[in-house]
Amino acid sequence: MSSFFNDNWIFIYHEDNRCDGSTDGQIDNLKRSQIDSIIRLTVKNDGDGWACDKKKPSTYILEFLLCDQLENWDNYATKRSDNEDNVIYFESIDNSVYLKLHFDSNYL
Repeated sequence: MSSFFNDNWIFIYHEDNRCDGSTDGQIDNLKRSQIDSIIRLTVKNDGDGWACDKKKPSTYILEFLLCDQLENWDNYATKRSDNEDNVIYFESIDNSVYLKLHFDSNYL
């Protein structure tokens, strides 16, 4: 994927889990090659799920490897709404997980 990326891109991670709550993190100024390797970022979990007992908020290092995430994905959409120019979505088989890519005028 690195050939489709510019240097200085931003990775934003967000996950909603019915037991664990929201997990969020962001890392800026990544090199283009980092999309093809493990991305380590600090994430915060609020412990505020709705289907299980509440947990204490926590912070930890998440290791994200895109190829592991996309292994069983088969869905791709250019837009979800008319208000999103220069955006492509890649979605999991059940559409519950997605990757949202913003691209520039050079399609990077």
